[in-house]
Amino acid sequence: MQYKLKYLLTVETADKVIKQTSDDISTTGGGSFYYDIKDLVITKATLSGKGKVISIDLTDGDIEINGVTVLSPYDIPPQTQLRLIYYRKVQQRTSFNVNSGVFGKRYDLEPLVRYFIGFQYLFRGHNYEWQIGVE
Repeated sequence: MQYKLKYLLTVETADKVIKQTSDDISTTGGGSFYYDIKDLVITKATLSGKGKVISIDLTDGDIEINGVTVLSPYDIPPQTQLRLIYYRKVQQRTSFNVNSGVFGKRYDLEPLVRYFIGFQYLFRGHNYEWQIGVE
């Protein structure tokens, strides 16, 4: 079952802005939006939809949720390379019409999709990451 994305990712590099479409189709060919951004040095990523906006500055770890700056849970060392975390969890849902203990007609319900954005970095052999999810 195909579904339209309710939250869209926008990424910024030093010289361009690239926006995901609700169909999650690559503009350069080869699949999803991931293929448009996988080799880029991203400086900022923003997940927006349903009245919510979450932005992460990948140059310093600043996080902004609906216009309010949130302090990073980590004291990120200067010159640390932050990497974008972005993924979706999709829960497929089905309903059955049960009549006298016998399965009847099957109904496919709209999937429940959770969107996650965050960052990850390595420092002195330890992996640190921060992410937030929305439905």
